Amino acid sequence: MKVTLTADEIMNKGLWDEFCEMKGINEWAMNEGLMDGNEEFTFTRREAIKLRLVEGTLEDDSEPLQAGDTLYGYCGGYFGRDAHGDKLVEAVGPDWVVCRLVGEDPCDDGRHPLCFYAGDLSKLDEYRNEDNDW
Repeated sequence: MKVTLTADEIMNKGLWDEFCEMKGINEWAMNEGLMDGNEEFTFTRREAIKLRLVEGTLEDDSEPLQAGDTLYGYCGGYFGRDAHGDKLVEAVGPDWVVCRLVGEDPCDDGRHPLCFYAGDLSKLDEYRNEDNDW
């Protein structure tokens, strides 16, 4: 399941700060003209539950890891010893995942660095819950 909203709809629902933190977007992007209010964003089921756009609990969620999901914190070191912050999943394969370190300071070009994990993806499931970040 996917949910799509425009930036204006997100703002009108009072979810802007949570949305920006989730997606690694500067909360002033619309005010500074870096984003248009009609720009659309698609949310995974997990993201929609977290933002209270749909009913459900994250504990009941058995969807496989997918682009747009967030992995919280250090993730047991699976992404390397220096990848302490939250990770936004960018791409997933059968036994690999590429994430953007949204919980870290951006690089000189303003982008957040990428990190990579290869192995059993089920080891990452426990880090999909914000309360379990180590």
